[in-house]
Amino acid sequence: METLKNQLSELILKHKLPVTITETREVVCSVAANEIQDESKLIVEKTLPSSYAESVKAFMEEVKPLIEGKDNVDIDVSASISTGDMY
Repeated sequence: METLKNQLSELILKHKLPVTITETREVVCSVAANEIQDESKLIVEKTLPSSYAESVKAFMEEVKPLIEGKDNVDIDVSASISTGDMY
């Protein structure tokens, strides 16, 4: 998980995106089960102004192979027209 987190950080810095990585952990101790479920997840989510469109596109293309087949990562970074943007 730390390796993936570092790779994501490097890509975020490379593309100069103002986003953060959130790490969540969920521990479920069911009384009926004989096991403890311990799940960690990395989340990168943000909607950026349209001026970041090229950077977001490049980031998403580079991040795709890193997260392919992994259930413990959610990436939702996008760029859209917002208040003050020229269109």
